[in-house]
Amino acid sequence: MKKNISIKDYPNIDFSKIPGTGKVYDELPYLTDTDAQLLAVLPIESDYYLLFDKTVFFPEEGGQSPDKGIISISGQDIEVTDVHIQKADGIEYIFHRVNASVGDFVCGLTSGASATMSIDWSHRYSNMQNHSGEHIFSGLVHKHFGYNNVGFHLSDNSVTMDYNGPLSPEDLAKLEYEANYVIRANFPILCDFPSKEKLESLEYRSKIELEGKVRIVTIPEVDVCACCAPHVFSTCEVGQLIIISSQNYKGGVRISILCGERAYAYIRENKAYLDDLSHKMALPYDKISKEIDKLYTEISGLKAEIFSYQRELLSYKLDKLPHSYADICITPGKTDSRVMRDTINDLKEDRPGYLMILSGTDSSYNYIMGSSDKDCRKVLKELQKELDIKGGGKPEMIQGSITEPMDKIREVLERYSFVII
Repeated sequence: MKKNISIKDYPNIDFSKIPGTGKVYDELPYLTDTDAQLLAVLPIESDYYLLFDKTVFFPEEGGQSPDKGIISISGQDIEVTDVHIQKADGIEYIFHRVNASVGDFVCGLTSGASATMSIDWSHRYSNMQNHSGEHIFSGLVHKHFGYNNVGFHLSDNSVTMDYNGPLSPEDLAKLEYEANYVIRANFPILCDFPSKEKLESLEYRSKIELEGKVRIVTIPEVDVCACCAPHVFSTCEVGQLIIISSQNYKGGVRISILCGERAYAYIRENKAYLDDLSHKMALPYDKISKEIDKLYTEISGLKAEIFSYQRELLSYKLDKLPHSYADICITPGKTDSRVMRDTINDLKEDRPGYLMILSGTDSSYNYIMGSSDKDCRKVLKELQKELDIKGGGKPEMIQGSITEPMDKIREVLERYSFVII
């Protein structure tokens, strides 16, 4: 598990004498390359961290995953595996993680060495599209419902937001529609650092106590919010926004969205599934759902018939044995667990000892055991001495699984006086 560096990990280094890291991405979010000077190489565990006077890499911050890319220094290209930020005495340091395979090389570097940084632009732009889309959606939620975004995570493949209030399916449909209207309207997305005086009078989301300058992202008529991440210049660059899931969460709701290229890829993937289903069923899209409902009804009816036949088969097998037989194990092959349970409940009162039903094939079995006059848990403990058998329950009924060949199961059960049919 990766460990983020901390200023406290280096008590012998006076970071006050090391300049902070300039954030090139604040003013130039579309810049993909920049020159920088190395300030320090810091080893920790099996990795190394490079500290520069400035960076084009956005670190893991504000719920967003960091940029990816390459640092070219002294003729070698080094992959950046993680980027994160630390603050000390009001100064911000951005650390670039590189792995141990280049440890000897980076340890030989000296302070002041020149480097060229290059970020993975497709990854950066995808994050920009999705983060800007989140601001549009969260701004509309706040505008119409007054809810706050109390949780946010933007990874390489998902965007989730937690709101402190409920949203119905109808609410979400309207929000999604309006968000895409805002995207098409091509509103500007403005990022700036207001003065302290202006900030105090400004109404914006995420208005909490923050150290240093506060960066405000504004989408006119839609959202004003404090944010540290790079954004696209206008809403049309978000492309499109789709809600892919929603669930109740801590008294509010958790929403997952996708924007831009991610939304397009999601739609294409799901269309491919629909195309495949349409081809297999020889039906157009608009008739698939109705046909599936019809098939589901038919399958439910067939299952009910199968369950009935299985129940009759179990009873028939048991009726063939003399009533005096105790400790019986029935092996009907694959049988539904509900049928097994109902059969045990119905018939265990009519038989002394244990009644066990074993379902499955190929050394993987499920079982249910019941008894009206014995403690099933006791025989389970005995069987566990010789079989890979798991389970539990009450004295009158237990259930679980056995991972053993049938020959061995049969041998052990017969030694415990079970009659196997």
